[in-house]
Amino acid sequence: MLPLKNLQRACCHHQLVRDTFVDVQKCNISMSALLNHLLQKSLNECEEAHRAALCAMNGLAGIYTLREDYESACKMYQKVLASIEEYSANVRTDPLQHIHVLYNFSNLVLSLEKEVVASTPGLVEILQNVNCEEMKSKYNLLCENYVRRHREGLHNYWDNNSHVRCDVEVAFTVFENGKREFTESMWWYEIFQSLSEKDRKTFTVKVKDMLDTADTFHVKGLPSVADRFCEESGFIITLLRLSEELYHARAEAFDIVRLCVCEVNPDYVNVAKDCHLRPFQGIKSKCLLCKADAVLKRYESKLYRIEEATEEPDETAEEPEMESKVCFGKLRQGNHSDSEFELILKFLITYCRPFKEASQCIEDGMKELKLLEAMKKEFKVFQTAWIKASEYMAAVDELEMAKMSMKTLKETEPMAKSPVSKLIPTGKGSDNDEIQYKSDVSISENILRKKLGQLYYLQNLKRAESHEVQPFDQTCPVCVTKLTDTWCVLHCGHCFCLTCVQMVGKYAEAHAKDLSCPVCRSLTPRSEIYSVDRQAAKDDGEIEIKGRYSSKIHGVLKCLLEIRKQNSRAKTIVFSSWKDFLLILETALRENSIKYVSLCNRTPNTFESYLPRFKSSSEENILLLPLKVGANGMNITEATNVIIIEPVLDYSQIRQAIGRVYRMGQTKRTFVHMFYVADTVEESIFNMNASLCVEDEMLETVNDLKKLFG
Repeated sequence: MLPLKNLQRACCHHQLVRDTFVDVQKCNISMSALLNHLLQKSLNECEEAHRAALCAMNGLAGIYTLREDYESACKMYQKVLASIEEYSANVRTDPLQHIHVLYNFSNLVLSLEKEVVASTPGLVEILQNVNCEEMKSKYNLLCENYVRRHREGLHNYWDNNSHVRCDVEVAFTVFENGKREFTESMWWYEIFQSLSEKDRKTFTVKVKDMLDTADTFHVKGLPSVADRFCEESGFIITLLRLSEELYHARAEAFDIVRLCVCEVNPDYVNVAKDCHLRPFQGIKSKCLLCKADAVLKRYESKLYRIEEATEEPDETAEEPEMESKVCFGKLRQGNHSDSEFELILKFLITYCRPFKEASQCIEDGMKELKLLEAMKKEFKVFQTAWIKASEYMAAVDELEMAKMSMKTLKETEPMAKSPVSKLIPTGKGSDNDEIQYKSDVSISENILRKKLGQLYYLQNLKRAESHEVQPFDQTCPVCVTKLTDTWCVLHCGHCFCLTCVQMVGKYAEAHAKDLSCPVCRSLTPRSEIYSVDRQAAKDDGEIEIKGRYSSKIHGVLKCLLEIRKQNSRAKTIVFSSWKDFLLILETALRENSIKYVSLCNRTPNTFESYLPRFKSSSEENILLLPLKVGANGMNITEATNVIIIEPVLDYSQIRQAIGRVYRMGQTKRTFVHMFYVADTVEESIFNMNASLCVEDEMLETVNDLKKLFG
């Protein structure tokens, strides 16, 4: 019967079955929530199409500039700015693209010679409507906002986590070793010296055995500290070195991370660009970020059980064979478990606890362990700050790249050696690129117009929904049937009845195609057709339930809240065969601010002290009882509602549970709520119990079991 019980447990909650993590909750989506989802999806598609169109138009402007067709280049830049202005109310423009067009257009206008302008009549008319000062002011504002967002994010994170660094400084002060050399006054050295020669040897052997057999350190190829010493003298020297290396690495990491956060300037960004952002021809000197990364990895290897990173050469290599630099180094082995130094300290404290004379040293050891825990929290702050500093430098570099433009290489001019070559040979690839860009502009603009139509339609639907008093009133455009309770919505926002969607879906499935909207012909994958159930969403919306739980817990909470809504003083007993389910239900009750009394982990001898509280309290009106424990021998006529979480094979237990409330002395009307999951083994058990009730039989027959498993 174990498989059957596991099925019953899985019907109650997926966490009751070991190694099973299946989300059984199904949420009914309202039309308002669906409209918000479709609006966001359509907006993202519009932004992507607009980004592609601007990219192609900027490329065309660059090609015209290389050909010295300045009139066409200026017209294309004006078209880009007009597109940005036209769609600014609905579509967000990529700030880097906006910066690119403002910077290059203003520079192009300022660089035009008077003779060129005079010889091109079209340029005179164009330049009359161009305000370079206004474009420069917009460009400077966009640049400042783009960089400030990353810079403020870095500084705010560093300032908001200052308490973590303060905790480490306080721990250092308490430990009294923050600013002094590691000499013979260390607490673990004093303990070791207080041991007899025999105890020292015994302790040294045990430490080596502990390090060799610890499961945490079974990492292939990772060396162990146990290989560094054989006798007690070597053990002390090794421990001194580990301690000094750890605290020195922490000080070094703090200094360089603070430098990355507080003193970043354009010079550091330029070095980072040549180092790893845009490397060129050989290994350059390491930038501040790369140095900080090496320091953090070295500190990480001292603080945790992880392999130390190998050093890379820091000088510029002139040899041809050194010009190809490896992008990814060797993957370090290990994990963020306790370092061997920390394990030795813990082992030493445990070993010396029986010695009364070592009490003060053990207290100092506990302080050092607290210091190590604070340093681990601080290390995570260091790592995140380094990542944000890297993002800031990358943002500055992206801003510089956004301003770049290609220039034509003259026949007598040599190719410049720079990290990113901005010179191209005359006429190379411009014709093919022009054709490609023109095609991209046409395709992207068509897609943008189509996506904008969907966006405007969805926005109108949302606007109408917010102003209308009457419920949703629309007809299916295919069969002209009024959509009342349930309907389907496609990506374009058009709504259809279920029957019509099934007919169109069958045709699409037969031809292995996406479903085509009968109104606008836009395609929607069959797996992404949205279904709206207004009545179900309305029913669920009447009672708000917090948290994401299983369908059964959701139903039980809804039942309890409805009982409380009808009668705030009505008392309810909840029975379940599974204590684990009642424990999960306790969490859901607390999250929804429902007071209760639980007898899950109580012994029968202590029931008497908890039952009176449930019977007399005006607020704790829910009692959680295991079915086998609480179904017998209790008189709880104060309750008027009984909830049975799941049907059981032994129906007599359910009768006994109901009998705790519906018995002699009960003067009020009693309600029994039975829960089961449809189309599962629970429904089969429920139907079998129902037949037993009709026949007034208490025992299951072989035929009953055949029906159950059949």
